[in-house]
Amino acid sequence: MTYQVKQTDVLVVGAGLAGLRAAREAAAAGARVTVVNKKGICASRDIMGFCAAVGDRDSLELFSADLRRSGSEINDNALIQALVEEAGEQVSFFERQGFTFDRDERGAYHLQSPLGCSVPRLVHQEAMTGSRLMDLLLEECHELGVVFLSPVIILDVYAADGAICGAVGIDLNASEFLVFKTPAVILATGGCGDTQSATTYPKGLAGDGYAIALRAGAELVDMEFQQFEPCCAIYPKTIFGNILCTTMLKLGGKISNQNGEDVLARHGLSFETLQKDTLARAIVDEIAHGAPTPHGGVYFDVRSLPRKSVVIDHNVFYDPIKRGGVDITEELVEVAPMVHTTLGGVKIRPDASTQVDGLFAAGEVSGGIHGANRIGGCAGSETVSFGAISGRSAAKYALSGPKAVLRPMQIQEDLARRTEHLGTESIGNLQDLKEQSLRIADDALGIIRSASSLRTGLDALSKLEDEAASVRVKNLADLARYQELLNRICVLKTQLMSSDLRQESRGALYRSDFPERNDVVWRRNILISLDGDALRLRVSPETVSAQ
Repeated sequence: MTYQVKQTDVLVVGAGLAGLRAAREAAAAGARVTVVNKKGICASRDIMGFCAAVGDRDSLELFSADLRRSGSEINDNALIQALVEEAGEQVSFFERQGFTFDRDERGAYHLQSPLGCSVPRLVHQEAMTGSRLMDLLLEECHELGVVFLSPVIILDVYAADGAICGAVGIDLNASEFLVFKTPAVILATGGCGDTQSATTYPKGLAGDGYAIALRAGAELVDMEFQQFEPCCAIYPKTIFGNILCTTMLKLGGKISNQNGEDVLARHGLSFETLQKDTLARAIVDEIAHGAPTPHGGVYFDVRSLPRKSVVIDHNVFYDPIKRGGVDITEELVEVAPMVHTTLGGVKIRPDASTQVDGLFAAGEVSGGIHGANRIGGCAGSETVSFGAISGRSAAKYALSGPKAVLRPMQIQEDLARRTEHLGTESIGNLQDLKEQSLRIADDALGIIRSASSLRTGLDALSKLEDEAASVRVKNLADLARYQELLNRICVLKTQLMSSDLRQESRGALYRSDFPERNDVVWRRNILISLDGDALRLRVSPETVSAQ
């Protein structure tokens, strides 16, 4: 099997905000950097801003306390410290690059108050921060000589003696294998929201990085915790899936049922303690047992807010809905929770490294920072902070001396194994198998879970995995799609198994058969590794310190 070889010091997989921040930092440190990406697949342009302790009433200690409280005290405290310290540094970094964050009439930062923050903390430029930071970083990456390749699907990374030595992918335009000889790989592939059908995520973000990391020898952590965005439009269909930003609720917006009753008040919730997980569960309960709206949701109402705070301050949410024919300053919108952020992921250290030398992870693909729930605005903090940290760390590692060598025999053996699934005719329908995986996830991995639903899901997934093993495809593009299907199955298995193992309710995980939080037994993390072809789960031996 023929292949093209490319050499680079640092390979970044993913061109969202975390990947671009990592690439820029690694290139500035003197490394040769290559970024590969599935074309156009990225959630970062929807980032409204990011949390940083830069306000008069804020501090690193208060920010850390909010993170621990939100995460139900199973966050990695070393990662929390790295995040809160680096987030403030990133505000200064971007300002040195000429980026301007919005300020008030006094000249202080205009800070928003996402759910879970005890004080205003979100720095932003209007509501377009993610998109505009990406544009800035793209320009700087090009100036620093970063090479971009797209559309390229990375299938796996190569390791020798426990250290990264390369990666293999498929160039979808050229329809050929690409082999990268590199000592350092940064996974910045985002989350796995697209493993379910009702999601806020772009198609294609289905957890490839998690599966790649497992096969390389790294561990995953906290995969049972999947955050559901509480307020996503379900009607009219022209705006289905659009997010209605929950920060507008803190400004005076309301959630009401068909009878006009305040859903938060009916469920005993207040904005002082409100988190995304509790709001999502309250909405689901209202839909199931209360007075749902005609299309099975609740009403999102911001008609009483000043027009500027909706149209200008939240334009990244307002504009797409307006293009769909709805003006939320004048109309109610029916909403319900949908799959959003994956809170677990690749287990990393404070320098973004993993258990595999030369393998780093940044952004949503990493785990351990948020614990059982994420406060609003920290998706952005995670991407810029650990993007920068991973870029520095990977460049330092790559440039520090001789590393593991990728040998031709290793490549040939790997490609021979992969091409066993190539044939003159197709066997199995990849789209049908993907849709089966979506149905399994929809049924088993909702906001409310139980042993019965989880084990039914695992049984169904096992049958799907057996069916997928016999698939044959006719070209490399379909071989890439096949690998993505296997990744989906792997990621769903980690979520189902860890959700089943944790016999309590904590943060974003709610078990109807174990409805209470149990700190005595379960203030611990579930870690997942790959042993041959089998997933192995273990519970961290020590109780996580609440500090």
